[in-house]
Amino acid sequence: MSYVASLLNAMYGWDMSAEDVMNFGKDIIKRELEFNRQAGLSEDMNDLPEFFRAEPSEPTGLTFNIRKEDLVSIWKKLEE
Repeated sequence: MSYVASLLNAMYGWDMSAEDVMNFGKDIIKRELEFNRQAGLSEDMNDLPEFFRAEPSEPTGLTFNIRKEDLVSIWKKLEE
């Protein structure tokens, strides 16, 4: 995150630390989750499409292999 902070600082003239970047990202995720709740999206609906897990991406050939239960756990920790 230090590298991301240095890029943002250079581009926008900010003075962000790696911790600021992490907090910024956490805030964005919290806002997105709240937006989804207010839009009526249930926790069950808040997942990636199946093709992310089934179809390899180019050029790496990798698939998204984080289980939905693990993602839910991450989102809940971010809301704390």
